[in-house]
Amino acid sequence: MSEISTRTIKKFYTLLFSGKISDSEKTLEYIRKKLGEENPYYNALYGIYYSYVNDDVDSYIFKLWERYLNGVDKKTLYDEVNRLIDQSYNPPTDFLKAWLD
Repeated sequence: MSEISTRTIKKFYTLLFSGKISDSEKTLEYIRKKLGEENPYYNALYGIYYSYVNDDVDSYIFKLWERYLNGVDKKTLYDEVNRLIDQSYNPPTDFLKAWLD
């Protein structure tokens, strides 16, 4: 992500979550041009954008946003996302075994 500044990413999120969809889309397009359409970071941002603009109330980003609006602080949400990422690198063996069996 070295080609995209933190400021640009924050701009994207701010525009998106403040309802300025067309402006957030322009910022996302800028990011796509810089990173490329196959870049995983861009794809994650696009997924967040897509879920949000299509009112996917079952999406993880919607649930996070809803919890934030209901008073859960950013640090708590950040810690939960990090925990989920850590768990994805070390999934429960029995869970995987059930899928493989």
